[in-house]
Amino acid sequence: MKPKITCSILCYNYGSFLSQAIDSCLNQTIDKSLFEVLVIDDGSTDNTPEICARYGNQIRVSRTVNQGFSRSLSRGIEEANGEYVAYMDADDWWAPNKLEKILKVINDTCLVVIHPLQEVDGEGNLLGNIGACGNTSSVCVHREAALTLLPATSEIFARPLLDYGKGVIINEPLGYYRIHIKSMTDRSADSAHTAFFAKTSHVTADRLFELANNPPFWADSKEGILKLALWYRSEGKIKDFQRVTELKDKKRYLASWGQMITSMLKSRRGFGKREFRFSVRAILQALNIK
Repeated sequence: MKPKITCSILCYNYGSFLSQAIDSCLNQTIDKSLFEVLVIDDGSTDNTPEICARYGNQIRVSRTVNQGFSRSLSRGIEEANGEYVAYMDADDWWAPNKLEKILKVINDTCLVVIHPLQEVDGEGNLLGNIGACGNTSSVCVHREAALTLLPATSEIFARPLLDYGKGVIINEPLGYYRIHIKSMTDRSADSAHTAFFAKTSHVTADRLFELANNPPFWADSKEGILKLALWYRSEGKIKDFQRVTELKDKKRYLASWGQMITSMLKSRRGFGKREFRFSVRAILQALNIK
């Protein structure tokens, strides 16, 4: 028997986009008995409740006071009835065959599936880019496995399952990722975007260090969990150093660079093009060379 999937739509004041997101779930090419639609309404103050009411018993709605994106991610897992949870930001939407494709690859050893998304503008027009692999709307995760990794800070919380060899990447876009003025995506060089993902990497590392003491069902060794924890710690330190260079905080260059190198050595991680680029940027900025 095929497992049931909960489509967890995360919504905060995205009423203008929500119908398209819900419809893309309800119009999937698989039998409706194989999935449910759960809207996580994070205390929206727009017309989100009215939009949800139009669908009656076709969907479930969980509404609370505003608690933030991270808490919505956790609620999407905690309140799901399905064996798997497929996330969607309410400003995005899925291809009709997304769940059909996912059901073909999930099994006892596949606990997470991700795929790329087509990037669109605020009006839904294609921008010609395919990316956002691992973005919220591209993640489908085994609920029991995800529960061991909560609390979530971002969609990255499920990524350790893939890194541990318990996941699959479907290399075709199965949804649409909307880039607009109200989206969380901020690509400016000196934005808080880098700091946010540094924090999520550190939180993930902390959780993995905790799990190493009592490995969950999906891990076969303490050593494997510790290796992952060290990798995420180094990722956090790399992002910390990137943030320092973005802010041109010259007083912190040396200390932050040293922490990055130390963490990379502990995780036995190679010095790649990205780390080299950040280091060169710091040196040039320290010497006042543009």
